[in-house]
Amino acid sequence: MDWGTESIGSFMTKHHNDIQPAIDPGTVTQPRPFIVCIVGAFRSIGAGIAHAYANAEANDLVLAARRISGLEQTAAQCKQINPNIDRKVFECVISSSDSVKAIAETTSAHFGRLDVLVINSGSSGHVVLDLTADDPEELINASNVNYFGTFLGVKYFVPLL
Repeated sequence: MDWGTESIGSFMTKHHNDIQPAIDPGTVTQPRPFIVCIVGAFRSIGAGIAHAYANAEANDLVLAARRISGLEQTAAQCKQINPNIDRKVFECVISSSDSVKAIAETTSAHFGRLDVLVINSGSSGHVVLDLTADDPEELINASNVNYFGTFLGVKYFVPLL
């Protein structure tokens, strides 16, 4: 599966694709029902986490990211891995209190609780090595996503855990 790492081969010659037995999600038995929310499940690590929970036979996945199109692909792949999984897909701006609160409220109304919250969203902004040439809005956006977004996820989802 493409997790956004297609260009890695251009600078890394050795690839590790095997899952070590101690962390193989296919060997883990989850309690039933098992409900997981992944914010930032669009691709790369987030999609890989969703696939791992599908392999571990989680009952329900709540997938959220800025773009629905990538989430639908991740959700479909999870359904192929685990045909019994229930998937909910949400567009989410992690730095928006209203957006995060709405997903937490919907999760609470639909499932009543949550077992795992993964906040995988992040932003580095446009990296500029000359601070005098850097756009302050880039730093503000990265801070809103990385710091305040994590706070919002914890604020609204921890009561469900």
